[in-house]
Amino acid sequence: MSVTYKLHVTDHQMPRRTSKTGFDKYFEKQMRSPSSARAYTEARAEVDLIDRIMRDILQGIDDARQERGMSKAELARAAGMREEIVRRLFTARETPNPTLETIVRMMVAVGRTLVGRTPPVVSTATRN
Repeated sequence: MSVTYKLHVTDHQMPRRTSKTGFDKYFEKQMRSPSSARAYTEARAEVDLIDRIMRDILQGIDDARQERGMSKAELARAAGMREEIVRRLFTARETPNPTLETIVRMMVAVGRTLVGRTPPVVSTATRN
C-alpha cells in the first residue's frame, strides 16, 4: 500500500483568545509583512503534513496491536517502554511527537517494519 501526502497551503491564524499575550501581539505584527505571512503559512502547512503522517503511522501501529490482541500495556512491555508513554501516544488530543526510535520499537513489537520509500510530495507551493 502506497500513500501519497499532498501539502495544502492555507492561511492560518492564531486561535482567538479574550486577551492578547505578548506573543499574540508580536505574531500579529509579523503577519502584516507579506513575506513573513507567506513563510508562516508554508511552514504551518509542512507541520500539518508531518502531523498527518505521524497520526497515520501511529494508527497503523495501533491497528497491528489490536490485530495481535495486544493491550497497550503489553505493547509497552514488548517495546521496552513505560505504559503511560504508550497510552499517551495513542490517546493524545494533539499529535504526539515520538522519536524515530520510539516508532521503530513499537513497530518491531507488533511485527511491522518501516520501509523507506520515495518521499511524499512535500510542497506544491511556489517559493519566491
